Order: sequence, then structure tokens, then C-alpha cells
Amino acid sequence: MAKLTLHLISLTFLGPTSAMRRAILRLAWMLCSYSFVLVSLVLAVYLDRVDAAPARLLGGYILAGGLTFYALLRSGWAHRHNSPTMACPQVLFSIGAVLLAYATIPFSRTLALQWLCLILVFDMHRLQTAQIWACTALALAGLFGIVGYEQLTHTTGVNRVGEWINMGMTAITLPVLVTVSGLARRLRRQNERQRLEMAEALSQMQMLAIHDGLTRTLTRRHMQQLLDEEVSRQKRTRRVFCVAMLDLDWFKQVNDRLGHAVGDAVLIDFAAQVQSALDKGHAVARWGGEEFLILMPETSLPEAITALQRIRLAVHKHDWQRHAGNFRLTFSAGVSQHTVDDKPERILAMADGALYTAKSTGRDRTCAAPTSPEPEAVST
Repeated sequence: MAKLTLHLISLTFLGPTSAMRRAILRLAWMLCSYSFVLVSLVLAVYLDRVDAAPARLLGGYILAGGLTFYALLRSGWAHRHNSPTMACPQVLFSIGAVLLAYATIPFSRTLALQWLCLILVFDMHRLQTAQIWACTALALAGLFGIVGYEQLTHTTGVNRVGEWINMGMTAITLPVLVTVSGLARRLRRQNERQRLEMAEALSQMQMLAIHDGLTRTLTRRHMQQLLDEEVSRQKRTRRVFCVAMLDLDWFKQVNDRLGHAVGDAVLIDFAAQVQSALDKGHAVARWGGEEFLILMPETSLPEAITALQRIRLAVHKHDWQRHAGNFRLTFSAGVSQHTVDDKPERILAMADGALYTAKSTGRDRTCAAPTSPEPEAVST
């Protein structure tokens, strides 16, 4: 019940979408800093350090701005106008608050300049470079305008030399701060880009480590690991599995007559046909030059034979003549079912023996390795 209540409150005040909630929470953090300003103003008025009128003016400006931004964000208006976070308007609003405080509350001028630096640094990563410099120029123009106006009107209580020194230091500090922060932002982006590139390169290396570079099937080493894992799993679950060894018929003649480039293209096409015809959860690896091994978890011998028949049909239907005129590809296969406590070497040897039988009895067929010593041809 409590979670449901919190969820309803979140939907009510923060909005239905994650982007809207992030933008409103960001505004809430900004308003927290303004709350500190408002509390400080109340305390300063109470201690007679600040007149009540300018304090009320600044407080009203902050409250009105905060409510306006919340309404624009929560209503979806900002999102509809391609400004989901309203970052630049919020920065301009904050600069306006600083200028208002600087013009109306002399007691707060040092704090206002520090506040201005914090605003630009805090929101810099949300703005474009042109927006950052525009906001910096606007802030400096506003500060110089206020001081210049006070000098022209001979406003009492103003230290002219001190104010111009402060303006000179601000005019130097803000651009330097923006430049340094911009460099830091570019370095952060560069580091992030490099991190992504390294992650992508690592992912590619991992893929290449377990996939054959030509056929994109698994490598022999990785298939051996999968086979060992399946044997261990079979000891726990007692669920049968099969392996099938496939060899392309007369492939040496393909390389000799048509060249190795055509032979590579044939291997790629054959691997694609096998992978597209495999059941979900089955894995195929390039075991040797033109030899492939298929691992069929939780598959009985009849189911494995059916899967191989489906692969054979796909290979027969495929258009191989695009590699060479009147070219036809076939394969022979030997399949064996793993039994409890068998070692991986034995099931591979049984599949290899069944493949030899398929080769020696005419090719383009599948032979299963039964419990009896002699494999039996089951399909052609």
C-alpha cells in the first residue's frame, strides 16, 4: 500500500514519463539552492541587514520563476516545444536572480558573484558551447550595466574603485572558468567515447574468440567448452543430448576446380543454411576445414535425425549454381546420443565413426551411431 501511495504521488507531482520526472527533479535541486537564499534573506531582514522591499522582490521573483518552470515542465509544454529540460531558460532565470540581487541588495554582492560562478559550472554540461558563452556575456553585460548605472547616477554608498575592481576580476574569472570547465567537459566526453570504443572492441574480440572468422559459427575450442558443460549438466539432469558431425562431400574438388575463394563462399553459405535450420538452443561450430559439429541439448536421437533431415532439405533447396554452373552441394553426417557417464571423447568418436559410415556408403546421408558397434544409415 505504501509503495502504491508513493507511486501515485510520484505520478501526480513528477509526471508520467521518466524524462519529465528527471527534469522536474533537476528543477527541485535548483529550487533547494534558492530555498537557502530565501531563508538567508529572511534572516538578513530579521537582523536589519537587508531592507524588506528588495528581499520581497527577490523572493517573489524566485517563487514565481520556480512555479512557472514547474508548470511548463509538468504540463508537457516544454517537451512539445523541444526543450524537455528547459536548461537554457533556467540558467537565464538564475542569472536574472543574481543580477536582481546584485542591483537591489548591496550586502549580497560578494555572494551573488560566487552564486553566478556556481550557476555556470553546475549547468554547463546541459548547455551547448554557444549558449554557455552567450549566458556568460549576458551576465557580464548585466553586471557592468548595473555598476555603470550606479557610477552615472552617483548612487550613494557605492565604493566606485572597489566595484570596478570586482567587475574586472569577474570579467577575467568567468571566461577562464567557462574555458576550463569546457575543457573538462570535452575531456569527459572524450573519455566516455574512448570507454565506449574500448567496450565495443572488447565485445568484438570476445566474439572473434568464440566465432570462426569465415563462417561465423563457433570455434572448435568454444564448442569443446560447451560440450563439457553439457556433459556436466547431463550428469545432474539425466536429460539426453546428441552431437552430429557434418562433412561436405567432395569439397576438395570444389577448391581444386573452382578455387579457394569459391570454396570459402560455399562454406559461408553452408554455415548459414545450417544455422537457419537449427532448432533454438542448438549450436554449430566449424570443427575442421569443411567439417562442422552440431550440439543438440535435450534432444533424443530421433529428434536429432529429424533436425539433420531439415538441414539436408535446406541445403538441397539452396541455389548453389550462383557459385558455379551445374554446381550442387551435399553433405554427410554422423550423429550420436550421449549416455550417462560417457566422456565427451567417446561421443565425438561415435559421431565421427557414424560420419565415416555415411561417407563410405554413398555420401549425402546421415548415419546414427547406435549402441551396437556398427552404425546404421537412417536417411539419404
